[in-house]
Amino acid sequence: MNLLRAARISWRPSLVVTSAAVAFGFTAAWYGWLDIPDSTGFYLGLQVVVAVVLWLAAAGFYAGLTGVLALQPEPGRLRGLWRPGVRPWLTAAVIVLVLAIALGCLNELEALCLHAVWKIPSWLTWKLNYPVQSAPFTTAVQMLFAFLLWGVLPGLATMVLVARERGCGVCSGWRMAHPYQVWAGTAVTLIVLEVLPWRLAHWVPRMHSALGELFSALARIGAAGILGVMGWLLLLTLWTQAVEAQKSP
Repeated sequence: MNLLRAARISWRPSLVVTSAAVAFGFTAAWYGWLDIPDSTGFYLGLQVVVAVVLWLAAAGFYAGLTGVLALQPEPGRLRGLWRPGVRPWLTAAVIVLVLAIALGCLNELEALCLHAVWKIPSWLTWKLNYPVQSAPFTTAVQMLFAFLLWGVLPGLATMVLVARERGCGVCSGWRMAHPYQVWAGTAVTLIVLEVLPWRLAHWVPRMHSALGELFSALARIGAAGILGVMGWLLLLTLWTQAVEAQKSP
């Protein structure tokens, strides 16, 4: 799996800017949905309607984006973002719903594992008669679940969606041509282009004025957002190209 080729396909300026704008819009809509009160039946129904609209809109963009990323860089057309087709859209809707449930279950499993791991240092301290820190154990568990949450599950979901869009069976997305390269590329992308934006957004340099602090915050958060979107597009491209490589002779 060629990371440079995947970057050329995904890091097109128009695609990056469009995806960043859509991601910002979905984020704003999500927080707006959280602000809807649920004290009456009307507002509870409004919550349900808005949630369904957001779910279907996210599925439509997800299906269109995977279709665009499956193309070669030469066409450069983004019309497929807004016209994914009924069948890919419905498939993406089911996949997004299943993925959301799976992510929630995995989050709960991570909390249970962390609770169990916290007991290991105490047991080792008692056995070895030497203080053992809990940080290495909890960090290892958090890294493993971060890879599962943001790499493995979305990767499998994307490959299943692309396989369905190409007229293959659901299981075709699971049979990758180069599994080790795909997951190695996923790990590298997660570390470089997802952790780096997080660090950049939380880095607070010392400024001598309120205006300088405001400008620094806007610049850092904006750069972190663009880097995060680029990493997300690169991940989607890697998973999409895995299915395309499998179909190649």
